[in-house]
Amino acid sequence: MYRLYLKMSDGTGNVAIGTVATFDVPTANQQENVRDYKVQIALTGTTAQRPLGTDPDMYSNNGQLQPGVQYFDSTLGYVIVSDGSGLWRNPANGDSV
Repeated sequence: MYRLYLKMSDGTGNVAIGTVATFDVPTANQQENVRDYKVQIALTGTTAQRPLGTDPDMYSNNGQLQPGVQYFDSTLGYVIVSDGSGLWRNPANGDSV
């Protein structure tokens, strides 16, 4: 399964602190990824690419994602969280997204 990860620089490498980049971990840009982007934010992708509990690389609970999986939805522009029932939630207000 191909996953993307949103990561942020902590400023200890060659990239300015707070710089955010998307990586396909661990294959692409592995050296830069490890050296410069040490703060992992979340899995990332569009709304259509959200992980499912039935995906082979995801932990499931009766076919649903475990609660608490974080995903940066690039369509929405913010991190969302799985609630364990098959829905994704906006952590700021609890709304289903």
